[in-house]
Amino acid sequence: MVPFITSLQLAMLDHGEDVEDARSIKMALMGPLAGIGDSLAQFGVAPLFSTIFAGLAMDGLSFAPMAFFITINVTLFIVKLLMGHLGYKLGTSVIATLSEKIGQISHAANIVGVTVISALAVSFVKAKIGIQYATTLAAGADTKEQVVSLQGILDKILPNMLPAVITIIVFVLVKKYKWSTYKLLALLFALGIVLSYFGILV
Repeated sequence: MVPFITSLQLAMLDHGEDVEDARSIKMALMGPLAGIGDSLAQFGVAPLFSTIFAGLAMDGLSFAPMAFFITINVTLFIVKLLMGHLGYKLGTSVIATLSEKIGQISHAANIVGVTVISALAVSFVKAKIGIQYATTLAAGADTKEQVVSLQGILDKILPNMLPAVITIIVFVLVKKYKWSTYKLLALLFALGIVLSYFGILV
């Protein structure tokens, strides 16, 4: 959203607005619009293309990483050009509109971001509980032993619950406790190895 705000400021200056007023508008809009831009770019566009090209890479297509890099950069470049043109075109008239709609736009962008991240979590976070237990079923005079999977029970109650829980834990560690990527990877690798060794996760 930087080109949009910068072009808006330039339009105000070109129309004879005071420099301090233009700077104040820029500073006032930078925070809210940055939140919208980050939500759309990092939690909308990037995860969308990541999902598409990660799927292609998992299918064995070697060009997928390069195609992802090119596609996302070209898309963001085009969006920046359009935002710059739109900001200059609308000029001062956009300020009143944004002040009324900024809450709705930000809320909608957050919903889109959460939806995309949720879809990524259940699609690419692979974790299943390997714990099973045997139970005896009585059928008249006969008895039958049946193996019950804890993962099967959880899937009937809430499918993909474990990937969602792992994603939430990672989010809390990053957001609240400021964990770095290296610490997260070390934790996930260690837990994955230990829990897999004891058969808790498969």
